[in-house]
Amino acid sequence: CTTRKIGDSDSDGILDVSRRSAQSIVRTAVTHVSNVTAQETWKANSHVVKGWQFLATLDTRTTLGCASLDGKVFPIGEGPIPPRHIRCRSISVAVTKSFREMGIDKDELPKGDRASMDGQIAGAPRYEQWLSAKSAAVQDDILGPARAALFRDGKLKLDQLVKSDGTKLTLDQLKEKFGIEWEITDVDLFEAVTIDAAELYLFTRLAAPFFEGVGINPIKIAQAIVELLHSPVGHGLINFFL
Repeated sequence: CTTRKIGDSDSDGILDVSRRSAQSIVRTAVTHVSNVTAQETWKANSHVVKGWQFLATLDTRTTLGCASLDGKVFPIGEGPIPPRHIRCRSISVAVTKSFREMGIDKDELPKGDRASMDGQIAGAPRYEQWLSAKSAAVQDDILGPARAALFRDGKLKLDQLVKSDGTKLTLDQLKEKFGIEWEITDVDLFEAVTIDAAELYLFTRLAAPFFEGVGINPIKIAQAIVELLHSPVGHGLINFFL
């Protein structure tokens, strides 16, 4: 009898999940060490480096928390240093002093290109600028219909859609904080959930007869699930196991 290694083709699902979770933790730890080391290096070279910039990935998989931080500059050793969550792809880059700040009488170099899911983009736009140029369908997919509408109408910016810990503000919290009125639809209830929104929607519809039969509103049950998934605890658990 031999012991199967995790990752063998005949491994069962539990081992596969454990392997994926272990890989996610290791990769996140390596990212953490890399970013902390970079901060210490920049601190030792403060005569050239004056801060650091948060850079998120320009695609539809980036979390709203990371997207809202993209392009922001912080003092060395301070701020929301990546990784912000398990499997975070955001990075930190050095912000160097200008030529004139270093006593060199020369103009700065123009901004270069930046990689995105659509290829190289000139001018190194921030995530918010990149998203503004996308179609309404893409914006809805990333932010959810209600948040995307607020974003398109210029009523809220990306960093106003999240809490200080990077988790999303619920629609009710946005309404309370900014006094914005809108009619919440079934789709809005499940927007931007980190598991398949269609599954929650289907659960609500299929379970409706049972819950209504015992006097429970199925939409309220779904809302409670969404609230949990949007909480720091739910966000961490989902990112750990998926």
